[in-house]
Amino acid sequence: MKKILLFSAFVLSVLTANAWAISSEEAAVILATRNICPKAQKFVKKYLGKTFDDDIRYIYSKEARQIVPHNREIHYLHLDKNLQPMNVGKNDAYVAIEKAMEVVRAYKSHSKIVVTRALRTVICLMVDIHHIANIRIENIPHSQRDFSYKYHSTEVGKKKDKLEEANWSKLGKNCGGYPRGFSGEWRAYDMTIYLGDRFAEYSKGTLKDWAADNGAIAARYLAIYKPNAVVSCLDHKYTDPVTYDLMVKASCRLAALLNGIFK
Repeated sequence: MKKILLFSAFVLSVLTANAWAISSEEAAVILATRNICPKAQKFVKKYLGKTFDDDIRYIYSKEARQIVPHNREIHYLHLDKNLQPMNVGKNDAYVAIEKAMEVVRAYKSHSKIVVTRALRTVICLMVDIHHIANIRIENIPHSQRDFSYKYHSTEVGKKKDKLEEANWSKLGKNCGGYPRGFSGEWRAYDMTIYLGDRFAEYSKGTLKDWAADNGAIAARYLAIYKPNAVVSCLDHKYTDPVTYDLMVKASCRLAALLNGIFK
């Protein structure tokens, strides 16, 4: 237990040092480290321990451009109308994760720097595909871009009810409605309690299964949230626990991928 806590503290320190601003994403990675086997822990520490201090958001770094295009599109998961990966090529998170995992699984055949880059790809994009605002679905045109909508601040007819303006991207990447200032470590602790003994349930399946699951959730909310739509206060508030749950799933699924290397 002590070793796991120390390792998680180590991961937190490198994440904080690199100013990965979204602490819910930090929390997902920290929680993943608490659910990986000893061999996977040793592997992650070997490849990220001394070279992780340049930029956790590696895709935006100069180094990363040698591997993948410096293109925002790579953070998006593209699905067809049946919620299956469209494999649109280099500008797609699903494709990038698959290619990176090929390198990670064959780590003995690659240089340390190549494996390190691939591991960063997996970490970054596994979190990204669990943000419903990053999911683009073929037959849902408004999923292809960010958009604004309005929502009731309280129940319709209640005093002080007014229409507030918001945007899909911010809603789809919110995580539990935490106030600013809560660290990734604190959120990881909260997520650990929330997860309980459901790791096996949340990590079950393959990358393709997880993509379809995330797509189904996104599609359900995209039916409610549309450009210039007026949304009830209850619908608006209920997305917080949904996006929170997805971050917990992201951590479990990331851990499952890393554990799978050593089966």
